Amino acid sequence: MRTTLFCLFILFSYSTLANDLEIFSVSFLCKKQEEGSFNKYLYHVGFYLKNVSNKELSVVSKIGGKKLVKRANENHELVLGLNPVIDINGTPLIPSAVKFELVKLQPGEATDIGYKFGSRKLLSNISLTYGISDLYGGRFGFWSGQVTLSKVTLNKRGDCK
Repeated sequence: MRTTLFCLFILFSYSTLANDLEIFSVSFLCKKQEEGSFNKYLYHVGFYLKNVSNKELSVVSKIGGKKLVKRANENHELVLGLNPVIDINGTPLIPSAVKFELVKLQPGEATDIGYKFGSRKLLSNISLTYGISDLYGGRFGFWSGQVTLSKVTLNKRGDCK
């Protein structure tokens, strides 16, 4: 019984966090690289992240890393988030709060997020996820969770051919 209640609490908490932010106005661009480049394509994704909650949120605007995950339906999911915690001889290195470029958003406000990455694959449709994990135990007080926008289409495919 306790386990069931705990699982329901976690599920409810997660779904509440996921509804705090919304992705809108996505720009997904591509440029074909020169012959011999490690990555055949260079991409830029830009979007707005809006606070749709009724409280102030601090959000990370400096994306540290990405994962490109292939899904069963042949589409890819681009997950933007933080780099993992660096560990030196068992000692975690904690970055400055400035490195996260935190933005405080009041309800109804938005900020812009941008990220460039290379890939060997031509991506014409993706799902975009802004997924921030609190790797630092709440030390910096930023929003953590994930929000996804499905069916993001490449804006100018002609530049990738």
